[in-house]
Amino acid sequence: MVYYCTNCSKNKNISKKTSPAYLLYKSDRIKTLHNKAKKNGINLLILSGKYGLIYSDESIKYYDKLLLKKEINNHSRLISQQLSEIPISKMKFFHKCIENDKNLSNYLECISKACKSNKIELIFEKID
Repeated sequence: MVYYCTNCSKNKNISKKTSPAYLLYKSDRIKTLHNKAKKNGINLLILSGKYGLIYSDESIKYYDKLLLKKEINNHSRLISQQLSEIPISKMKFFHKCIENDKNLSNYLECISKACKSNKIELIFEKID
C-alpha cells in the first residue's frame, strides 16, 4: 500500500488541548497534502521530531521538538518500528527545497534509514 508522508513544521497553533495534526501545524504544505491524500484515498503520515510518524488526522498535543542530527539513529529505529505495524510498501515523501531549510536533511536521513530497514520503496518529491 502507498502512503504519503511529509515532515512536521516548527510553526504550530499553541493550545493545551489536543487537535488533529494537520490543524496543529501552521503549514499550508501539510494542509494541502492532507486534502490531496483524502481526495486520493491515501493516508498521510507526518514525520514528527517528537512522535515519529503520526497520521495527519491523529490528535496530538502541542510540542516543540526539532529532530537533531545526533538523534537520527534512535529516531529512525522508532519510525522503523512504527512502519512495521502498518501495511506499507511504498512511501511518497513530499518536502520543500532542502536549501531553504537547514534542518530538513535530518528528517530526510531519518525516514530514509527507516524505510530502508523495512524494505519500503521511498520516493522523494520536492514541492513549492
